[in-house]
Amino acid sequence: MWKLLGGIVAALFVLGVTAYVVKGIIDKRKLQQAMRDNEIRDAIIDTVDRHARKIKLKDLKKDKYLEVQGEGISDEIYEGLKIVA
Repeated sequence: MWKLLGGIVAALFVLGVTAYVVKGIIDKRKLQQAMRDNEIRDAIIDTVDRHARKIKLKDLKKDKYLEVQGEGISDEIYEGLKIVA
């Protein structure tokens, strides 16, 4: 099991995806805080998975992704939304 988890984390690192977990419902404010913590200034929401409670942000300056997971997703969040930290 640990080898599988390690392989997944290694694959995410190679692809330039950083995982970030927040408490509660994911909203714009929490996305902005996650972006600041990961040194991302401008991003666009690439994918929203409401069943898995995950949002994938694409950094507009670098070829980097940030995946944010929480207990739910606010209705104000949708694909294509630009977020500025």
